[in-house]
Amino acid sequence: MQNKIQLSLISVALISQLQASNSVELEPITVTSATKTKQSIKDVTSNISVITSQEIEEKNYTTVSEALNSVSGISFTSNGGLGKSTSLRVRGFDSKRVLVLVDGIRQNDVTSARGAPFEHLMISDVEQIEIIKGAQSGIWGSDATAGVINIITKSAKKGLHGFFNSEYGSFDTVKYGGGTSYKTDKYYVKASVQKVDSNGFTSKATKGEDIDQYEKDGYRNTTSAIKLGFNINETNKVDISHSIINAHTQYDKSGADSYAVSRVNDTFSNINFNHIDSFNELDIHVSKSKFDRNYPQETTKEYDGDVYEYGIKSNISYNEKDFVIVGGDYKSFEHKNDLKEKYNSKSMFITNSNKLNCPLSGEIILTESLRSDRYSEFNNKTTGKIGAKRIFNKDLSLSVNYGTAYNVPTPTERYGAYANTAKDLQPDTTN
Repeated sequence: MQNKIQLSLISVALISQLQASNSVELEPITVTSATKTKQSIKDVTSNISVITSQEIEEKNYTTVSEALNSVSGISFTSNGGLGKSTSLRVRGFDSKRVLVLVDGIRQNDVTSARGAPFEHLMISDVEQIEIIKGAQSGIWGSDATAGVINIITKSAKKGLHGFFNSEYGSFDTVKYGGGTSYKTDKYYVKASVQKVDSNGFTSKATKGEDIDQYEKDGYRNTTSAIKLGFNINETNKVDISHSIINAHTQYDKSGADSYAVSRVNDTFSNINFNHIDSFNELDIHVSKSKFDRNYPQETTKEYDGDVYEYGIKSNISYNEKDFVIVGGDYKSFEHKNDLKEKYNSKSMFITNSNKLNCPLSGEIILTESLRSDRYSEFNNKTTGKIGAKRIFNKDLSLSVNYGTAYNVPTPTERYGAYANTAKDLQPDTTN
């Protein structure tokens, strides 16, 4: 009996060693949108979810909306197939109350009342998607009432690399693209192009109907991007990015079995200077989001708008595990064409984070944020956010957060369909 027990213990030990040797140590996940600086996800007090590139590849998502729909508390509705008008809801809030960023560049369309155009955000070149739920205006300002979605594209890897992908699916949908990158210790450059072309289907067909009896509503999307950067010296570097979304959508016209066409040509540009020394990490950036969409078959309706942002922030570490972020930004928003509406904002913000080791309660993380926004056309807003997280072990933690938030009315809301009654609209608030 004793020999059997010894053999069993030896077997258990061998199995444990084999499992340990075959297990894969996952890299720690870092996020940037919770406090405007890079942090380990375990040190973030906010309610945050992350979709990695591995999940994207395994589940074969085509659009950002499809990936986001897999996250609890998020849902979306679409008026048809690929490229059709898509609305996202986060905890019941609609799309315009969610701030959407791609590599830190604002995607919320200033010419629209719907927020970011999720239907045109493709996912082939995405490294990670960060979703922060809850009021985030204390960190990001307007449009972050329901939360923040930060999409991070893939970076260049050291050496010369290239890739190509191609897929074919239902409704004669073809997805293909490619890119190349080169990186050294001094500089890097990365360029990519992704295309989606689909014959689509009509949204007029009801459930169970033969969709072939209706005309098809096609969609084409070409998303191209370039990222480059160079190290000036050991403490200073510059990063530049530029992307273009060119889309062509056919959509159903009311009252007839025919389609109309919408075209989109949006561009997003950013330049960032980064400096690191023994005292702080300093970032200075300039970004531009340009929105250009039109409906040539509807008496050539055109919607053009620009968002410019100039910002500076300093990340100062103290007491080894703690840090404070201070900064400010200036934004200008313009709706061109017939509205010709323009406004700007000047902002100051501060975020503090502390990691405490208490003998009785274990590791506790505290985060506090405060932000002041002064608008040229609206009442000034001061918002804040506080959060606390208790870490029990690597798999279990408990967090609580409270924040205030607001949304600024878009030019369309102030001077569009409700022009006679809504010119005095002010930001709506929540917490």
